[in-house]
Amino acid sequence: MKIKLVDELGGLDVAVKKAAQLAKLEEYYTYSYPSVKTWWEQLGAEVAGKNYLDERMKALMGEYYRPFMLLKTINQQNTIQARIPFAISIK
Repeated sequence: MKIKLVDELGGLDVAVKKAAQLAKLEEYYTYSYPSVKTWWEQLGAEVAGKNYLDERMKALMGEYYRPFMLLKTINQQNTIQARIPFAISIK
């Protein structure tokens, strides 16, 4: 600040506000993308699908894991379904 390289200190919000002032904008908005997750959502994302049994089943069953999991959860789905007799997997 002493040698005039920085006008003031602040974060992104301060920088956007200053840019809007310099552009002579009366109204502006910002949007965080993707939205910031709560700590609970972050914790759930870390835990989801990463347990020991699932990893072992994937390793043992290989390509049959996905169809098995579909059959395991088919009664828990609450919508009408029409299934074709094969599974499409794009890699």
